[in-house]
Amino acid sequence: PDYHLEARSPAGVLIRMGSIWKARSERTGAEYLSIAFSSPTGTQHRANGLRREDAPSGEYEIVAFANGELAAVA
Repeated sequence: PDYHLEARSPAGVLIRMGSIWKARSERTGAEYLSIAFSSPTGTQHRANGLRREDAPSGEYEIVAFANGELAAVA
């Protein structure tokens, strides 16, 4: 992974919750982030971070996978 998603427990223990990879679309060549993480209930989630052309540097729109297809999340 290029990045790790981490949080601290109330006891101060560092917990790894997921990972992020830099990726590039084979079809369009656009760069995006591929995100995989676990919720506190233990369920696994996948999403992509898409960058709009007019977005400030480092700002991405998160698009979650739902039933095998992409669904935008606010």
